[in-house]
Amino acid sequence: MNGKGDKRRQGDNNKFNDNWDRIFGKKEDDIDTSDVEPFHIKNARELKMQDLEFEAKRKEEQRKKFEERLNDEG
Repeated sequence: MNGKGDKRRQGDNNKFNDNWDRIFGKKEDDIDTSDVEPFHIKNARELKMQDLEFEAKRKEEQRKKFEERLNDEG
């Protein structure tokens, strides 16, 4: 069952491949990304550090308020 368009046209395959590479670029070797930290992990770490700093600051403020109340009562 050969229909219209089933077969490739006769032509220079090397020229076709060169033009393909010229238009779309050559496929580069895979880049080793094993030593690169993904953005979502880096972002999550930074957000966690900000959260820990915020919680520490909030607890320090609560402690100071509690000490002030004790000093005012005593």
